[in-house]
Amino acid sequence: MNIYYPLLLLVLLTPKPGKESFFKSQLRYTRVANAWHKHEKTLTAQLEAKQIPIAEMECLLLGYKEEEQLELYVRKKGTATYSLFKSYPICYASGELGPKRKEGDRQVPEGLYQISSFNPLSNYHLSLQVNYPNASDRKLSDPKNPGGQIFIHGSCVSIGCLAMRDFRIEEIYLMAVHAKSNGQQVIPVYLFPFQMNRENMEEQLANLPETDSRKSFWKQLEPAWKYWQRERKTIPYSIDSKGKYKIGD
Repeated sequence: MNIYYPLLLLVLLTPKPGKESFFKSQLRYTRVANAWHKHEKTLTAQLEAKQIPIAEMECLLLGYKEEEQLELYVRKKGTATYSLFKSYPICYASGELGPKRKEGDRQVPEGLYQISSFNPLSNYHLSLQVNYPNASDRKLSDPKNPGGQIFIHGSCVSIGCLAMRDFRIEEIYLMAVHAKSNGQQVIPVYLFPFQMNRENMEEQLANLPETDSRKSFWKQLEPAWKYWQRERKTIPYSIDSKGKYKIGD
């Protein structure tokens, strides 16, 4: 959904030792600088209320397609447990419930991902790229054309991306920039079809034919959702040779 700028990657990579921080390098872009001027006091105060200095903050994103919500969680660097910072309504997401499996299916992915790049020059205000296709997607999706270029971005238009209002993506983008600048190497992005509690699972599975591949896939994701609900920690998982998620250390 975004025009991708290959040369931009040169400035989006983690700065080399002795160079300016990732946060300061992002401030060279007008949209980021304007967003920081607009949101600095509010974000800093909200983190301080949780006793998390912004220079020690790490974050995690969790999205629900059915509920149309993107949740931002934070923790203090060196701690394991996240707490909810804000829940944002998703402005628009194309497709239906179910994972993305090929180029052009208009689906928002479902699964366990992470932020792979930052784009301060996005055609859609600001954007964070999600690392679709991951190892599971590469096994289960169309082998020739699985699709890609999945972003969380502004502008409220989407073909497979999570679109937010511009003022909301500004907050999300800034928090992710700070987390990366603070040394967080992996910023998780967990994308679930819905709140995968027992009632919702029974209702959703009952509406699908037995041959529908979403049944087995959602049963793989359910333990990940349960782990998150119980622990509020980074979900430990692996992906086997068939592309199935295995949850646990």
